[in-house]
Amino acid sequence: MDMKTTLLHQSRHEFSFSKLIPQRLINDLCADTQRFRIFDPASTLFCFLYQVLADCSAKETLLNFNLRRAHQGLKAVSMNTSSYVRAKARLSEEKVKSMARNLGLGLQVNIQDQLFKGREVLLGDGTTLNLEDTDQIKKVFPPTMRLGRQQSAPKMRCLFLFNALTGCFIDGAVGSYSGKGQGEMSLLKRLLDRLRPETILVLDRFFMGTNFRKILSDQSLDYVIRTKDSVAKKRLGSSCDVVVIESNGQRVRYIKSTKEQRGFRSSTYYFVTTLFEKNGFSKKDIELLYARRWGVETDIRHLKQTLKASGLRSQTSAMAMIELWVHMIAFNLVRATSIENGSSNGEMPRQQCFKIYVKALSRVFSGVKDEDGLLLRLLKSEILVQRHRSEPRAIKWQAQRYEPMKMPREQARKLSWGKSGRQNRRASRELKVSNSSVL
Repeated sequence: MDMKTTLLHQSRHEFSFSKLIPQRLINDLCADTQRFRIFDPASTLFCFLYQVLADCSAKETLLNFNLRRAHQGLKAVSMNTSSYVRAKARLSEEKVKSMARNLGLGLQVNIQDQLFKGREVLLGDGTTLNLEDTDQIKKVFPPTMRLGRQQSAPKMRCLFLFNALTGCFIDGAVGSYSGKGQGEMSLLKRLLDRLRPETILVLDRFFMGTNFRKILSDQSLDYVIRTKDSVAKKRLGSSCDVVVIESNGQRVRYIKSTKEQRGFRSSTYYFVTTLFEKNGFSKKDIELLYARRWGVETDIRHLKQTLKASGLRSQTSAMAMIELWVHMIAFNLVRATSIENGSSNGEMPRQQCFKIYVKALSRVFSGVKDEDGLLLRLLKSEILVQRHRSEPRAIKWQAQRYEPMKMPREQARKLSWGKSGRQNRRASRELKVSNSSVL
C-alpha cells in the first residue's frame, strides 16, 4: 500500500453502523471496492440515510458529515456537493436493495415465536411514486398518454410486501405506470419465487383473479383475499362458510363476515382463502387475518408522507431506483428501533408512533451519542399507543394559488410569472398555450 493510499485510508470517516445495520451487510455493500475514497459506499450510505431521515438537502448533509468528521479529528471535505452526488450514483442498486430486504428478513427471524399459528403473514399492496420530468426518466418510465397527449408527469408503479406483525419491508418490485406486464398483479408474480412456502398473503380485491390464485397455490402459498360480493354470494348461497372446487380444480373456502360496531351500521365482507378449518383456521381466525390488512395502507402512508418518498427527486432512472431502496432501508431501520423499544415496553411496533422514531433516528445520525440507551428510555416513557380516530379529509391552511408547472424548468423560466401570491392571468394563459404546443 503506497503513501497516498494510506493517507486516504486514514482520512476515511468510521461510522458506528454495527448498532443499526449488521456488519456483514455493510461488508457486502463495500465488497469489490477498488479504491479508498472518503465517500466510500458505507459513508455514502450513511449520508444518504441522514438525508432521507432528516429530509434535508445535500448541502446540509455535507455539513453534518463534516461535523461528524471534526469530532473524530479528521479534515473537513469540500462543501461542493458534486463529489457526494457522484458517490451516490456509484452505489450498486442490487446491493442496496439486498440490504433493505435482508434487514426486513432479519427482523422476521427475531420474532419467530410470535407468528400467527407458526405461519408468516405478509401484507401486499401497490402504489405509485412521482418522478422528475426529465428526458432520461421518460424513456424508462414513460408518462401516461391519452389521445396522443401526455396527461401526467412520469410515475413509478411499486408493489411492496410488509410483515403483518412487525411492519417491516420484506420485498418489492418496480415497474412503469402503464404498459403490458406492469400492473400490481404482474409485479407480485415476480416476487413469488423468493417467498417461503406456506407463507400467508393477505391481499385486497384487486388480486382475486382465479388464474392468479391458482399460481399462488402452485407456489405453496396460502392467501386471504377479499372477493367481490356478487361472486361470493353465488358460491355461498344461504351459508356463511363453504368449501367449493372452482373450474380450474382449485379447492377454496368462501366466508361471509359481518362486522358490527356500536353506533355504526353493520358491514358485510366476503373472503376467499385456502386456509381450511380442518387445518386449525376458524372463521374468526380468517377475520383477524384480514383485519391486519389495513396495516399495509399505513405502512405505505408512512413511506410516502413521513419519509417523503411520494416524489423521488433524482434526475435519472437508475438514481431514482437507488433512492427508493435507500428509503426502504430507512423504513426498516425505523421499524427495528420501534421493535427494540416495543420489546421493552410491551407494545407492538404498529401501535407506536412512526414519526417520532424517524426524528429520533435522525438525531442519532446527526451525531447524538446514545451509548447508554437514554434515547430509547425517553421514548419508552413518552410514547403513546395510537388509537383509532376519524379526521376530516381537508386541509386547514389554504395553499398559495400558484399555477402547477407542467413543463421543463428551462422552458418555464421564459414565461412571465407573477411575483405575488395571486394568479397571473397572463402567465396562466401563456402556460396553457405552451403546454398545448409541447403536447
